Amino acid sequence: MDLSAGAQGGRSASIHSPRLVARSADLIPRRGFIHPHLVIRSFLTQMRILDPALLTHSRSVTYYDLVIAQALSLGPEEKKRLLYSSLLHDIGQMGIDRRIIEKREHLHPKEWDVIRAHPLNSERILSVFPCFSEIVPIIRHHHERYDGTGYPDGLVGKEIPFMSRLLAVADAFVAMTSIRPYRAALMISDALTIIEESKGKQFDPRLVDLFITVVVQNLKRRGTRGKRTASQDQR
Repeated sequence: MDLSAGAQGGRSASIHSPRLVARSADLIPRRGFIHPHLVIRSFLTQMRILDPALLTHSRSVTYYDLVIAQALSLGPEEKKRLLYSSLLHDIGQMGIDRRIIEKREHLHPKEWDVIRAHPLNSERILSVFPCFSEIVPIIRHHHERYDGTGYPDGLVGKEIPFMSRLLAVADAFVAMTSIRPYRAALMISDALTIIEESKGKQFDPRLVDLFITVVVQNLKRRGTRGKRTASQDQR
């Protein structure tokens, strides 16, 4: 078979030609429906392989966000957006050098810049999927602070999307109560105290009050169930 067939001017066309690559891109459907559940499952599988701790964190944040969503009586579509946002909010961290993520010493300014870029990385990854168009702004802004000193855009108060404000509280709580390479996990009571002290600074005051109430009630229910189980075992 003559592989040079179709060549012009005596020069053979490269099979790696940009023109051929551009043509092959036309084979990919641009408007076809992609089910978000399948995409999320794929991303979660990547987390399980590349960063199991990130998967655990994302699932824990999702749990608290959905508990708060229930307390707020959010509708099905809002709950779905919150579910997707919570599971994927840190997807951009998978591309960060593990030496930075796991560093025990204080981070240098350039390393902090890398960390602070992760919401934008998440936005870039998810923006190619039309099914995630509504959650991209939520994820982009989940590290904004209520007083305007957050990132990436320095939004203030209610300029920050509501679900980003909700996600921020759960994200911080789970991070504080989890073991990190550079520190031990905080006690739940200590983490809630820090969140309480950050009302109006880092977090939406209304959501802080609701979050603390719901978390405390949840712990009490778990404690009650634990006592019942123990008493049943003794019988």
